[in-house]
Amino acid sequence: MDVPDDILNKWSADSRKTIVFNTLLQQELKNILAGLKELDVSPALLKGFALHSLYDDILARPSSDIDLLIKRNEYRKAKDFFTENLFTHAMICGFRGTMEQYIDLHENYFTEISFQKKIGLLAINIDLHWELDGIYDGSPLDKLFPIDKYPWQQYIEVDHWDGVSFHNLIPEMQFINLAVHFALHHQFQGAKWFLDILLFIFRKGSDLNWRFIDEIVQEPDCRKILGVTLRLIESWEIDLPSGIPDWRHFWNGKAWPYEFQYFQNRIFSDPSKIGHHFAKVLMPLNSMDKLKVLAYYMFNKEAIILWRTDQQTKRIPGVLQPFYIMLRVYREHRNRKHQ
Repeated sequence: MDVPDDILNKWSADSRKTIVFNTLLQQELKNILAGLKELDVSPALLKGFALHSLYDDILARPSSDIDLLIKRNEYRKAKDFFTENLFTHAMICGFRGTMEQYIDLHENYFTEISFQKKIGLLAINIDLHWELDGIYDGSPLDKLFPIDKYPWQQYIEVDHWDGVSFHNLIPEMQFINLAVHFALHHQFQGAKWFLDILLFIFRKGSDLNWRFIDEIVQEPDCRKILGVTLRLIESWEIDLPSGIPDWRHFWNGKAWPYEFQYFQNRIFSDPSKIGHHFAKVLMPLNSMDKLKVLAYYMFNKEAIILWRTDQQTKRIPGVLQPFYIMLRVYREHRNRKHQ
């Protein structure tokens, strides 16, 4: 394949930046694990470097943060460790409130919180989880995808990478985590996360205990996630190892017209707030649940914050909310068309 020099040069430059940043991230991870170990806190590493066995060089895989899973009663020790080592809480730009309110909200109602440390122009981001949740926005999806009820903490093993020992999810729970994270957090958007899953299935799929996965993932809507994930892999006509169940084992294919094609197209699509929420509407298995999610985003006054722009501060009157959302859809469609 004849690739233009400018594209090759950009790939080369991006790869060098990725390796340099990941090397810094790796060193920070070693320091964090050693420091937490002294406090009798042994976090499990999630995604990212936890997938080191899938890649010839995990440092070449783009990363933006480190995800750690701890026990709930270890949070105070971990928090004190990070603040004593020059980390601060990282508040998302869309939050409208004080830092104290943000911390209180996450510590008491969410299942994770973020810390950040600046090193020159670079930022080391840590996402600290005490449970693995799927949905945070209060929509009907919460009950359909009870990911936080899965026994993540019970199925952890010791792993080794580059002279460092750490805890990792067992392969079956790791696959479940990769699939639900790709679906519920990214709505099947992003080639990096899809490649993680593809490599995981290709290299470890035959050795997975699929009966165990069946026992953990019993909810029809959650099983649909696994079915869609496996079907996305199949759609690329890749010959996978034996022993991997057909996607129909988890999902009967029940969907709205062109729903699967929409998920398929999202893998390489650009991030889009409209696409993000439309994919959430399509996520449930049954049409009635899809309509409930749609009604939540269209009419529930608590959902409108998800559609605000960073510059907007006034709350949209409830009676105007559906029209405002349709206006946002139109504007994004127009902007993408112009681009």
